[in-house]
Amino acid sequence: MQVRTHTFQISYLTMKKMKRKIYLIGCEPELVVYGDIGAVFSATELRASCNLSIEPKSDAIRMYFLGGSIAENMPLEIPPEARFVYEDNDIFLKSHGVYRYGDWYGKARSVVDLAHRQAVIVLPGLTKLNKDFVSRFIFRPVLDSLLSASGFIPFHAAGVVSPDGGCVISGPAGAGKTSLVKGLVECGFQFMADDRVLIKEAAKSGLHMYAFPEYIRYAVSSHASKRMISPADAVEKKVPVTHIIFLDGYGTNDAISLEEISKAEAAAKLMHFISSNMEPQFYRRAFKITGDICSGCRTYALKGWGDPGGWVRTVAAMLNGE
Repeated sequence: MQVRTHTFQISYLTMKKMKRKIYLIGCEPELVVYGDIGAVFSATELRASCNLSIEPKSDAIRMYFLGGSIAENMPLEIPPEARFVYEDNDIFLKSHGVYRYGDWYGKARSVVDLAHRQAVIVLPGLTKLNKDFVSRFIFRPVLDSLLSASGFIPFHAAGVVSPDGGCVISGPAGAGKTSLVKGLVECGFQFMADDRVLIKEAAKSGLHMYAFPEYIRYAVSSHASKRMISPADAVEKKVPVTHIIFLDGYGTNDAISLEEISKAEAAAKLMHFISSNMEPQFYRRAFKITGDICSGCRTYALKGWGDPGGWVRTVAAMLNGE
């Protein structure tokens, strides 16, 4: 087995030194992560499948995440003719053909092969770095790029399953998505996602939200680090979206209220939460799917701030049709 680009090659002998874990997206083994040290899999902050006999799909996303001695000896050279795609402080992305090259914070390197839905991330000294930092700022951006090439639209949102279908919960960072999801799961709603909602359109079944194998990242207090809560496996692996809720009360003292908003306003709001790490050629499809989702479900703004228990009771009553 060999993984090739025009800049590097992972040989069969190297592959034998690496472990792999398989992750389900929906009910399918859509993601495989290979790593040379245990910290690699911890840094993904994803829940691997417990079924050790499962095999990945032939066209599954494959990510080779190197953080040990292999990383020290594998520079990823960027072709001189590559062009800039994105640059911001300590991150830059370049493009050459079907490849995307990343340089993350002066230490990590990545190359993404969109055509074959595979990537290599090289991060020397991984064991010394904060796994939450690695997950959110290095691993997730590369994964979002590959997900968009595989037909998924990643949204920065959370998701649960109501009696009618899927409920997308969106809002800015710190608005309370995780607190609301945790409370809804404790009330018996099925967990689908905490930070990444994946929407995909199928020719026969239409638009669905797919279960994403992540933990609930929950802070016990404002001063405590976040705990990783492993929710029960979702019974529903993919569901049509029936409700979208935007958390609009951030930082206000207004009383809690759940107000239905227009489809056009909802679509405009949801477009802000499309992952910025998608490949540019897929944004047109993402905008279309965003409009289609909002036109086919009920859309709400949840106002008020500072009472997570009140949010849970208000949203749970709405989802239960009370």
